[in-house]
Amino acid sequence: MKIYTRKGDDGQSFLASGVRGLKTDQRFEVLGDLDELSAWLGLIVSQLTDVDKKPLLRAQAACLAAGAWAAEAEAGILTKIKDTVQPEDVISLEQQIDELSTKLPELTSFILPGGTVLSAQIQLSRAVARRLERSWLTLPRALSRQSVWPVWREYWNRLSDYLFVLARYVNQQSGVTDLTWKGQS
Repeated sequence: MKIYTRKGDDGQSFLASGVRGLKTDQRFEVLGDLDELSAWLGLIVSQLTDVDKKPLLRAQAACLAAGAWAAEAEAGILTKIKDTVQPEDVISLEQQIDELSTKLPELTSFILPGGTVLSAQIQLSRAVARRLERSWLTLPRALSRQSVWPVWREYWNRLSDYLFVLARYVNQQSGVTDLTWKGQS
């Protein structure tokens, strides 16, 4: 089987439901954000050594489930997908944030992304998670649905917070001090 179909060459693509739409439609924007975030998380996971990878692997699974929902998978699957992220997942991310934060110096100013390459990559994934959080909020209108499950909104928000703290932690573990922003240079 060939990986290319040539069916998207005209700027349209198919959703899981079989509906064809413009690749510029909001739903495809969300699907792209989910895919990009999952890819960044995969890159990060492949490089982490002394950090629990479970939150990141969990986030990749959430990206796939959210993508299936946004692509309007079969109705029977949607119920299972909706329950993929639970309030406990948000609490788990908060616990991870709190645990890593106790090992970091207090944050007293803005920091610039960077330091180690891995920390910069984590910061990029954080920015993608923030973009996903914003695009996720537009889905109800794009899908003519009432809600995008409040716990998912909280999850995307907490994930970006976790990635911010993880980036700082990775720098610290590498002996690199976060570069603080001091205004105009």
